[in-house]
Amino acid sequence: MIDQAPEREDPRLAKAGEIFAFLRQNPVEANRDPDDLAAQFGVDPMLIDRLLRSKVIADRRVRKPRFSLKKFLKEVGSLIGRAVKAVTVHPYAFLGVTSLLYVITAAFSVASVKVTNNVAAISFDGGLAAVSGVLYLAAQMLCLFVRPRFKYLLAATTLTAVSFGIFLGVVPIPEHLPIGRPLLVVIGAVAGFIGIGFLGTFFVLVGAGIEVGAARGREAHLSRQELLARMFDLEAQLAELPSSPPKSPNPLFRKVRASLFQWSVLVGLVFTTLSLAADNHLRSHPLQSVVRNQALGMESFATLLWLVSTCILAYVAGSLRRGLIVALSLGLGGLVAYAILIPLHRIPGLTLNLAIQRDGGETAFHAALVAVVLYGVFIQRELARLRLEGTPNEASVVAELVDVRHRLAAASVQVYVMAVDVVGSTKMKEGADPFLAEFSFRSSQEWVAEIAAHHGGQVDAMTGDGAIVAFGSAQNALACALDLQSKVGTFNQTKNRLKTPFRYRVSLHAGLVVGELDKVQFTEVIDVAAHVEKLSPIGGFAATLDFLRELSEPPVGVRQGPVMDGKQVYLCEPSAMSSPKG
Repeated sequence: MIDQAPEREDPRLAKAGEIFAFLRQNPVEANRDPDDLAAQFGVDPMLIDRLLRSKVIADRRVRKPRFSLKKFLKEVGSLIGRAVKAVTVHPYAFLGVTSLLYVITAAFSVASVKVTNNVAAISFDGGLAAVSGVLYLAAQMLCLFVRPRFKYLLAATTLTAVSFGIFLGVVPIPEHLPIGRPLLVVIGAVAGFIGIGFLGTFFVLVGAGIEVGAARGREAHLSRQELLARMFDLEAQLAELPSSPPKSPNPLFRKVRASLFQWSVLVGLVFTTLSLAADNHLRSHPLQSVVRNQALGMESFATLLWLVSTCILAYVAGSLRRGLIVALSLGLGGLVAYAILIPLHRIPGLTLNLAIQRDGGETAFHAALVAVVLYGVFIQRELARLRLEGTPNEASVVAELVDVRHRLAAASVQVYVMAVDVVGSTKMKEGADPFLAEFSFRSSQEWVAEIAAHHGGQVDAMTGDGAIVAFGSAQNALACALDLQSKVGTFNQTKNRLKTPFRYRVSLHAGLVVGELDKVQFTEVIDVAAHVEKLSPIGGFAATLDFLRELSEPPVGVRQGPVMDGKQVYLCEPSAMSSPKG
């Protein structure tokens, strides 16, 4: 053991401790002039200055309030967060209120409606219209981003279509406008539905993707305790769910998927034909209001139905391979329509070459739309799998329960455990300087960890006076135990600052562990090793028969001991210990 530190009875140290305690109990006094404090306690001002710089005093020091930009921004962010949480608690109500407010502000922003060359121009109060439009879009997209669910997207698009329809239904328009009010309402509603649908889909997919990614990250890093709790919860849910027969796919769904190519070509052919018919009417009769109304109405409904049909086909496809077939087949159907109708009707301004280029662009749009739908289907399934959407069903609960049990019951690993304990640790600390005791026991922990690491061991649990170390082989564990007991004298001479020398009991045991040892702290292997350690001779070791069987040669000097936890234990006295062979 090294020389002991002097007893802490120096009057200078006692005075400094008194000042330190005073400043801790009276933080306001730390703002006084150091010279005044030095005069009050009769000490050097430098001592006061050094004490005031102490982290303990500095952290408790009462400072004058100052404006902090960082704190201000933090408060603003917290306020926005609470507001977002509050307005998205009831998404349907929030979407409805914002839509109603937009209709009202848009109606008030109308300045005049003029018709020039048979085209209606609605002029707005630019500032009010711009502000209301931006705020409306921001509120809708914020809600869809924070609560990314397709049911809310459907509500948002429907409410937008209704809002646009109401606005165009009440806004004053000239009676001689070529487009009738009903058709104007329909076109506005369809435009609003499609516009908000595309924009909202982006925010829903981004928000849901972030939510799914975060949930998958949490799922992958569940602790063993959390996995156990999850398993019990799933077992309880499964017990409450009634057993149901397997659900067979919808016959119509199966029929469409089986002939996906034919359906996609048909959809492309039909809607391209409708679009060409409407385009032909518009080009041939640009100034006749009746024909124009019919053509615009046909084109609006054809566009909406075409988008819906494409989304349905993409959903039925269910995979990227079949989705690519849908996109190409839609393009093929459109190309067939162009090839048949253009030569027959001779649509002004539209040649077959232009039609082929147009069909190529439409096919690329089909592919992008199909990819978005398939990604949305994937996100929806992940939300259901992660139990972020919908109610639990038998299939999802059973699948997750199997996964959790598999993660808990990972491949069993044979481990070799050494338990180390300091003899008489409580008496060693009695009457000793607490700082010396803390230093010495921390040094003991570090020393044990160093020796264990030298022999390929890993400390999996460390207590104030002991440790649990895992090894990959029995030979390494035995070598570590012998090395530790043989070098404890050197440790006492170089690191121990207490008057009482450190002495150790060591036990060795082998067994199977399910999962990683550091995450299975209540396994039988650790319990047995901890119990066997109490039988170990001081300065020697105790080993179970399970451990000794794993050695190529048994260590010399061991003798049979008692049985502990159903395991035969062998003891080795310090005088009989020798280095392991091999």
